Amino acid sequence: MHKLGPFKVLPASYDAGGRPGRMTMVWVTALLVLYGIIQGWAYIFGPAVIETGDYAANALQIIDAGHFKDIYGNYSRWGFNHPGPFFFYAYSAGEALFFKGLKLVSSPDQAHVLTGILIQSLCFGWAAWEFARLTQRRALAVFIAAAAIVLPHTSAALSSIWPPHVLLGPYFALVVSCASLSLGNIRSLSVAVLMTCILCHGHVAQPLMTMPMLGVALISFLVHLYRSGPERTATIRSLAGPILLSALIVAVFLLPIAIDLTRCPNCNAQRILDYLHNTTETRPRWGQAANYVASYFFFDHHPDWISNQPRIHRLTWRSAVMLLLVGATLILPYVLRRWMPARDSQALRVLGAFVALAAVLALLWARRITGPLYEFNSFFIYALVLWTMMLIAAAAAFCVKLRYAPAVTLLLLIVAAASLVRAPDQIVASGSSALQDTMAAPENPHELAILVQDNRDAWPTTVTLALWLARHGAEFMVPNDWAFLFGWDHALDTARIVHADRPIRIWRTTSPYKNFAGATFEPGRFCWIGNHTPELGSDMSAAKVDDARASCTLNTLGIPQFNGEDWTWTQGNVVILQFRGHHADHPVQVDLDAFPYLGDGKLEKQRVTIYINQTSMGTIDVTGQRTLSFNVDPAVWNSSGVVTLTAYLPDAKSPAELGLSNDARKLGLGFRGFSVKYGEQDVP
Repeated sequence: MHKLGPFKVLPASYDAGGRPGRMTMVWVTALLVLYGIIQGWAYIFGPAVIETGDYAANALQIIDAGHFKDIYGNYSRWGFNHPGPFFFYAYSAGEALFFKGLKLVSSPDQAHVLTGILIQSLCFGWAAWEFARLTQRRALAVFIAAAAIVLPHTSAALSSIWPPHVLLGPYFALVVSCASLSLGNIRSLSVAVLMTCILCHGHVAQPLMTMPMLGVALISFLVHLYRSGPERTATIRSLAGPILLSALIVAVFLLPIAIDLTRCPNCNAQRILDYLHNTTETRPRWGQAANYVASYFFFDHHPDWISNQPRIHRLTWRSAVMLLLVGATLILPYVLRRWMPARDSQALRVLGAFVALAAVLALLWARRITGPLYEFNSFFIYALVLWTMMLIAAAAAFCVKLRYAPAVTLLLLIVAAASLVRAPDQIVASGSSALQDTMAAPENPHELAILVQDNRDAWPTTVTLALWLARHGAEFMVPNDWAFLFGWDHALDTARIVHADRPIRIWRTTSPYKNFAGATFEPGRFCWIGNHTPELGSDMSAAKVDDARASCTLNTLGIPQFNGEDWTWTQGNVVILQFRGHHADHPVQVDLDAFPYLGDGKLEKQRVTIYINQTSMGTIDVTGQRTLSFNVDPAVWNSSGVVTLTAYLPDAKSPAELGLSNDARKLGLGFRGFSVKYGEQDVP
């Protein structure tokens, strides 16, 4: 090694002389995989399940990834997607291998969980191996002991595929890869770049948390290269391979982002920019941010209480302990450098510097968070908690003379075993958001399903319904303001509804997902009109429409609840009424009682085109209060036992579009009710 100021360049053979070989990474990874599988055994190898909530929304994107169509990361509650789909493509590959190929598990979600365990374990296994290569073999025992203490307190992060959790392993590996690169190991460049790309795909805030660290590591490496003297030429020759591999990694990860940019202004990048520009959410103060970051060092899984403490001091016992621990990672290698090998001291100092840098970046991010300071906003900080524990323990362990190393290693392993014995009970996080999947395929998987969100709290169950439909090949649509969660390609498309070449079925969720906990997934949980549905009455006034919807004999789209009033505005350019009809041998008359929305005189009329079972009944210009009457041929009426009445309203406008108010609802008709009149011989 060659001294270059306070640093040293590590030669290409720096892992020789008793340093752990590649098999060390294999067995450490295997040990973590075994731990993760044991932790989630009952779930992973249990009965088939179907996801709910966030997991179902992500599973929809995994399906798209399986067809190489997904270009976005998981949804954000702020109406955009995180930058990239790396994890979804990885889970799709795991589904193809473990579920469809090897048939090790009973459902796709269980394959996703198993894949997630492999990804996290590989990141931790590589990081532990690299840590030992930079220092000495007993560093592996330090890692195992610290991981046994920290990981069980991180909400089953090793076996969870919830997006905030999956950042933990890659961020842990990023710290050591950047430290290794800054110490002169060019082979760590591609790993540092890969971890940076994975993390940036995973969360919109990760560029702040990763790129400064990668930049510092690259600058440090270039300084080493500049000062390396005669060895510079040989070192430069060795750069081509890692640089080319790193460039390829960056190109692959940038591809979906580049595709998205071609769609602007209707692109995810624009939605992110719009959010950053338009958000008015209150951001945390410095005291809140400092105590929020410090809460991770105490495994406080509900730090959102800090959001309600605007006057909290920056320096509290929590933040003081955090400063003490992070400071110890910086100070101990200097204080104890006389009692440990120079190489170990140097590696610990550099690692401590990157942990400190990451803590500063975490504090900056905590100042930028909008909304409550939930744990999931910064779950990656647990990687820093693990590093601080490891570096402090390593500084002490490396001071022990070599002949005592076996005893120190044994002691650390005993600590690990004791930690696991006393670890809190954990389950696979996905398991708390999944149902037993016992539901048969849809009656007609080729139909066009329209999912109505009447109950906002029921979205976790509605997205489960969407996932079930998608896995059985059915196409579905959702209201436009829910497209960010269900997928932008599933937003209501008026033209496709009006000109549908397949049956349409409206689905409505009647119960929030919490009522499903521990239950099975069954069609009776949802409102949909089928052959099992009682026939609808002939005269449907406003009150009767609400009653029919409540009893699930009528489903509607674009007609809000009347709530005791005798009329309501239709919303959107398409309105649908779906109910069980009576067989008719004579023409059926359908009457709609309505009046037009004319926007205080800015509109002359509302054109209304009626379709019965996808067959046009004609167009009427509505300029005032009237009854819209249509005669339906028996062949059209009887073409389906479920009658679908679709009204196309091309002139529907919002008050905001007309400059009347900020109301963004597209209003078409004031709807009072409808009636169905059968011939005398056909009266049910």
